[in-house]
Amino acid sequence: MFEKKERGKKETTRKGFRFTLGGKISLAIAITMLFLVLISFFLVRYMLFVHIVSEDIQDVYSMGATAMDYMQLSQCKRMCEYARDAYEKSEDEDDDDYYELFPTDAELLTKKINVVKIRDDLEVVKRNFDEVKDIGFCLWDKENEQLIIVQDTDNTERGTRKHFDETKGGYVYSTRNHFIQVEKLVDANKGQYIRITALIPLSQDEDDGDDDDDYSGDNNASYMFIIHESDTPYYLIYSYMGLYVLFIAIISVAVHQIVGRLFSRQIVKPLKGLSRAANNYTANPDKLGQERFFDKIDIKSNDEVGDLAIAMKTMEVEIRQYIENLKEITEEKQKLATELEIAARIQMNMLPEKLELSDKPYEIYPFMRPARSVGGDFYDFFPIDEHRVALVIADVSDKGVPAALFMAVSKILIKGRLGNVPDDVAMALRDANNLICSNNKDMMFVTVFAGIYDERTRTLKYVNAGHEDPIVYRKAEDKYSYIMEEHDMFMGIEENLEFTLREITLESGDRLFLYTDGVTEAADAQENRYGTERLLNALNEDTSLMGDDFINNLWDKLSQFQDMNNQADDITMVLFEA
Repeated sequence: MFEKKERGKKETTRKGFRFTLGGKISLAIAITMLFLVLISFFLVRYMLFVHIVSEDIQDVYSMGATAMDYMQLSQCKRMCEYARDAYEKSEDEDDDDYYELFPTDAELLTKKINVVKIRDDLEVVKRNFDEVKDIGFCLWDKENEQLIIVQDTDNTERGTRKHFDETKGGYVYSTRNHFIQVEKLVDANKGQYIRITALIPLSQDEDDGDDDDDYSGDNNASYMFIIHESDTPYYLIYSYMGLYVLFIAIISVAVHQIVGRLFSRQIVKPLKGLSRAANNYTANPDKLGQERFFDKIDIKSNDEVGDLAIAMKTMEVEIRQYIENLKEITEEKQKLATELEIAARIQMNMLPEKLELSDKPYEIYPFMRPARSVGGDFYDFFPIDEHRVALVIADVSDKGVPAALFMAVSKILIKGRLGNVPDDVAMALRDANNLICSNNKDMMFVTVFAGIYDERTRTLKYVNAGHEDPIVYRKAEDKYSYIMEEHDMFMGIEENLEFTLREITLESGDRLFLYTDGVTEAADAQENRYGTERLLNALNEDTSLMGDDFINNLWDKLSQFQDMNNQADDITMVLFEA
């Protein structure tokens, strides 16, 4: 009862601060409308700006045409040609004082070029157009992207260089040999205003065949420049945009109200009903099997909300059935887990513990870690007589319960035949193999390393039936190395197999390390295998380790290599110390 009260208290607190669906929809509509208003504001503002600037550019070209009609262009062109020759000569001689090479007014007058008359004409044109701040003639240095003033109205900038690019934040447009630069500038007195600088080629006909007259497309070509300044665009834009914002605000409020009411009636109210039913559903878990909360909702809309109501009603029925099935499955899983736990204990009890006998010249240290609750690996060692001991390690071709059952059968058969035929390990395994094959309909198999060690001769007579290569430690050499030999066929597939009996001598201090493929095939998160080379290097890092220390050290290295990656196969190890 206390838990229910606490839960109700938390629910009330949460509802006091929640942001309802209706509020979210209203906010979403408002944000969308605001976004559209801002986008349209900047778009219309830009379009107005482009339109007004385009008209100013047309005015500039009209001024240029008027100026050219008024002035004597032949003298202007010749003046630019002399300035061009002087500028190019200064470039050839790497002389920055090119202005000194420009012809003087007197020199130009001798060439029948009246510079004073040209300046007066420029001044007349400038006075007739209020927005023209300067007008004159220049050369265009295309390679260096700069213009060289040849003549302006007040003769103060003659010979100066000016860059004509976007470095000042302007916009440069070019078409054929015409150049226009548009800059948005700010002045403390004028505020924001537009400056348009236009370069109009003095030669309008590029195909008239007059090479001396037509060079407007070449480097250092001659142009008339006009600098036009106007603050009219910003006054017009601000006046238009004020009316536009007022109009859009009224439309936005009207759309917000209409859409908000439509959403509330068609979506918010039905969803509130579903929300109340869901709260009642979760607040009364003890009534889930007795009462249907969503059946009380009457939503007849033929849209996604109606589909949601039908889905919730269907879900309520399916959840009730699912809970009943889940209880049965949970009970079965708990029972199975208990049975597997008992099976794992039985399997581990079938395997002997380490063998340390003070009266024997050898010791045996085993280790096994199945990948699942039960596994298919096994090992075994048992005395044959007073001087001999049998040693077995094997790996069944599967994991889990099937492998564990096959492992139990194989272990019993191999141990029985080794005990009955201790003098011939090969014959004992042949007999065991025939017994395993006689009733192996699922064609499972097992790799086996089995041998008998005689302490009197310090020899191990063994058979390797498809198992991993054993590793031997020689005390005289103080290192581990693989015993690389041809393997026999693994057991369980074919009857009447012949196995090869081999023999190895283990002197005092020597060791024999046996293992299953779960060691070499252990993988890290990137699916890199531990491998035979890494295993041998790990053993040779510290050859002084023996017994449990040897086993624990190798297991730690395998665990670090696998990190948190799941163990994919059973891991079994046996260390035989002579």
